[in-house]
Amino acid sequence: MVATELGKALALRGHQAHFISTETPFRLGDFQEGLFFHQVATPTYPLFREPQYLLSLANRIVQVAREFSLDIIHAHYAVPHATAGFLSRQVLAGSGQAPKVVTTLHGTDITLIGNDPSYSQIVAFSIEQSDGVTAVSNSLRESTYAELQVTRDIAVIPNFLDCAVHRRRARPDLRRHFTGGDDRNKIVIIPDHYIFTADSKSNRNVDILRDFSREQELPYFYDVIDDPNGHWVFDPSKGALKKQYGSHFAGVCHTALPQKGHTRPGEILCMLL
Repeated sequence: MVATELGKALALRGHQAHFISTETPFRLGDFQEGLFFHQVATPTYPLFREPQYLLSLANRIVQVAREFSLDIIHAHYAVPHATAGFLSRQVLAGSGQAPKVVTTLHGTDITLIGNDPSYSQIVAFSIEQSDGVTAVSNSLRESTYAELQVTRDIAVIPNFLDCAVHRRRARPDLRRHFTGGDDRNKIVIIPDHYIFTADSKSNRNVDILRDFSREQELPYFYDVIDDPNGHWVFDPSKGALKKQYGSHFAGVCHTALPQKGHTRPGEILCMLL
């Protein structure tokens, strides 16, 4: 979403933004001058056990860079995108047309993939080899330095919102239609796909949801712990992938909603993910 909105904003300023991905970004919307989409095809081959997306992506970047003389490759997530950007830049260097690679880090670069020994060295290398690196928060920047021991400068550029498009609109009639007159009964909050880690900053997200639900007196908050006034604390003795939650944890939202009786066949839901 961040990459799409940034590309759209750049196109409005007269730049060309080329999106290279397996599928069209869902926020790309209708036609806009200056925006282009290039699909990455990853064919299967009997020699490989899995499709080689990294190689297909790097190859597509090279093709687009040569055709459109790209100035910058903006990679979101170090792996695989910054890695593909580095590889494509090496391929293009011989022709003197190598674009700069700017990598924007997101949480899972560090909290999940960066901590995994199977990927950590490649994550660190891809960050170090980028011509520019940004992170969406000070916390993420500090975590990157602490977890991966990278040395290059990381600029903090927070996520942005186009307030000309995304703004609060008063629609009391529509609100009554969906809530039946009581807003609280039509709001269901589920920590969806929640990953239990030792990172207190990640766990704080659920603490914020808990405080909000309590302040607003929302009856349908499916907490990850049983104590409504407590805080989730990582227990290393249980292991990160074993049961680290209480009896109220609902799991994935699109399965929890019908299981908990909040929706019926044929109904349309508004899900904010």
